[in-house]
Amino acid sequence: MNPLLDFFNQTYIVKLLILLWLIGSAIFLIYFIKDYIHTEYIYKKIMKQSQIVGYRQSYPVYKSNLIYGPCVIGLHKTILLPEIDYSESDLNSILAHESYHIKKNHNLIKGVLNLICCIYWWFICN
Repeated sequence: MNPLLDFFNQTYIVKLLILLWLIGSAIFLIYFIKDYIHTEYIYKKIMKQSQIVGYRQSYPVYKSNLIYGPCVIGLHKTILLPEIDYSESDLNSILAHESYHIKKNHNLIKGVLNLICCIYWWFICN
């Protein structure tokens, strides 16, 4: 018999590995929840100091001096732009790009993948 197989067939080793996996998953889940709450706080702070400038495919577009680049934050279907004057073609390209992220639910997919990484934390995914 393989000595390594004998080592892992012992019940206390298996229980120890399962406990280690559960503790690691809980720690990563706590970090994920903490980051989500922080993201929501930042989003609310940005929205308080921003102004609506229009709509793109029924998504509201806001300008704020608190961000440095165009973005979509969290699961909110709003497009955020910095206080920069863009040319018409650049603005259309930026809004089309950000609208595509919202339309394809990229932030939701990223959140689900992060939850999967909380379960399989021993794989390097961040």
